[in-house]
Amino acid sequence: MAYTVNKTDGSVFASVGDGAVDTTSSLTLIGRNKTNYGELIAENFIHQLENFAHTTAPSSPLTGQIWFNKTDSTLRIYNGSDFERTSAIEVKSTAISTNLTEGTMYFDTRDDELKVYANSAFKSAVIPGGTITDTYTGNVMSGSSSIYGAKLDTLFLKTTGSKIVPVIALKYYSNGSDNPGHNNYGDGNSSIMALFSDHATFALDSTDPHYAEITSASGIGGGGANIKSGITLRKDYSNDPNSRSDTASLANIAYAVDLTDPAPVATAAGRIAGKDLFRNNTNVVPDTDGAYTLGETAKRFSYAYLDALNVGPGGSTGSGIYANGTAVDIGTTSARFNNAYFNNIDVSGDVVFGAGSQNIGSSVAPAENLFAANATLSGAVIVSATPSASTHATNKTYVDTEITSATSATNVVRTTGTQASIAGAKTFTSLLTGSSGVSDGTATMSSGALSGVTTITASGQIRGGTLTDGTASLNGSGALTGATTGSFSGLVAAGSITSGATIVASGNVTGNYFVGTATQAQYADLAEIYKADKEYAPGTVVKIGGAEEITQTTEAFDNEVFGVISENPAYLMNSEAEGLPVALTGRVKVKVIGKLAKGERLVSADMEGFAWGIGSDEYDPRAVIGRSLEDKADGESGMVEAVIGVK
Repeated sequence: MAYTVNKTDGSVFASVGDGAVDTTSSLTLIGRNKTNYGELIAENFIHQLENFAHTTAPSSPLTGQIWFNKTDSTLRIYNGSDFERTSAIEVKSTAISTNLTEGTMYFDTRDDELKVYANSAFKSAVIPGGTITDTYTGNVMSGSSSIYGAKLDTLFLKTTGSKIVPVIALKYYSNGSDNPGHNNYGDGNSSIMALFSDHATFALDSTDPHYAEITSASGIGGGGANIKSGITLRKDYSNDPNSRSDTASLANIAYAVDLTDPAPVATAAGRIAGKDLFRNNTNVVPDTDGAYTLGETAKRFSYAYLDALNVGPGGSTGSGIYANGTAVDIGTTSARFNNAYFNNIDVSGDVVFGAGSQNIGSSVAPAENLFAANATLSGAVIVSATPSASTHATNKTYVDTEITSATSATNVVRTTGTQASIAGAKTFTSLLTGSSGVSDGTATMSSGALSGVTTITASGQIRGGTLTDGTASLNGSGALTGATTGSFSGLVAAGSITSGATIVASGNVTGNYFVGTATQAQYADLAEIYKADKEYAPGTVVKIGGAEEITQTTEAFDNEVFGVISENPAYLMNSEAEGLPVALTGRVKVKVIGKLAKGERLVSADMEGFAWGIGSDEYDPRAVIGRSLEDKADGESGMVEAVIGVK
């Protein structure tokens, strides 16, 4: 005779006949007079004792059923549609008032703090050091910050000797439009306001993640890589004592400061006049003429900012450097000023240059005009403008004659005028060009086309719109444009290359299309472009579906898994299509969670776009993405290299 099994709420769950078993739930229900019923009962107890511990969820779960997930070692409870992680902490805006016991906790959303019930009251469980909150999201007074606050944090800094040193950091957080944090270390926009160190001064290693902020011009210590003992503030804080140390005064002994006016003699009765310590609205004037010196030979002021500088004895006034009737030197022959810039120079004596090559102006900034009664030049005279008269420097007739009759291997550069014929073979070490062309008797080289050439050797550049002579051999260690046939050790760039037989290049060859046979590939996977419903990072596990062709996986052991987003495919099919490259086979990085052993099979995880290993558990081959090529010792999320497409 069958018996009826009811659930806690009184509803009928199942009816089990004599000698039968019911597997509607994760436990086996046993009918009357079922043989070997003891084994089934024992197994039910074991399943309940271990909370159905497995890498996959139990089948046919009931609402409220508990499952221990062996993949990530979490306890989960079935809520009627999914196994969600258990939590003993309620999240609410009002305190818990019923069933209170010592240690009862809840998360208070009013101030974003964890509260613990102790000694008849709820107390904050926030560790002293500060609070970061999203309470000010949408608050214009805070710049609409969803991350806002300040706290103390421990930084483990790496020294240049690879030693790890812990220090305390006072950090400010804000991601709003008003005064946001300078950097993001994974915990929101934050700025290190101060460092507290009890260690001897140490230099920060450039590989430390905080190196850029600490050593920046506005960072800790004002751009230095050394962390000193005590407290160090940011350079850009106006009240930073480090940034204002150049204006501070230090007194070993202070007997008395006399602020009376007129001030007494500084040394009288061990007193010092207040005017000698600081002035804010009066002129700094010595008591007697020539009695005071600013700085010393070995101890100098760093900068002096003056509206006017009066140099020389006496009472000269006005703005400028005045000699006051006495000759004043600026610099010396052994200690010269580096540069001097004037609108006008009026010289009554000689202008004498020191030893070595001296220039007036430069090739990019020549002197505008030079007027001289006599000019004696011992070096070369270079004139950039074309001479127009026989008396002009570099006579035009002479230059034309030299170009026409040139018979040596000297380089000739023509940028204007008609073609010039140059007999004999030529080797050019700089650019050869011409508006109408330059010929060596058998070859014509111009900015248009090159034809009829036997051999051209150049360490500079040869330029042409189109090179069409199949007999030409072009050899160059520089850049060659418009090559027909040749062997090149530098850049080969041409608008059009025709009648070419062979091009051998030891550098890079870049083009829109390449027709030939590939023998090697730099990367290791075969991928094809597919439309995605949104942008996914390399390593994301995807399946066919979503609003477009592919979408990321969302559940564990999904047998609809399709491939992995590739970063650098060795061969990319459908390359001009719109979408993302999906690795279908080969080696590729994969986003994973949990521990892995080399060779372990990978399936989709319950974390979106991630995979995890299945160990020795049973599996559906359709759900296998591939196999890991490396071990992973931690249970966190990360990336491993895997081979895709194998089971």
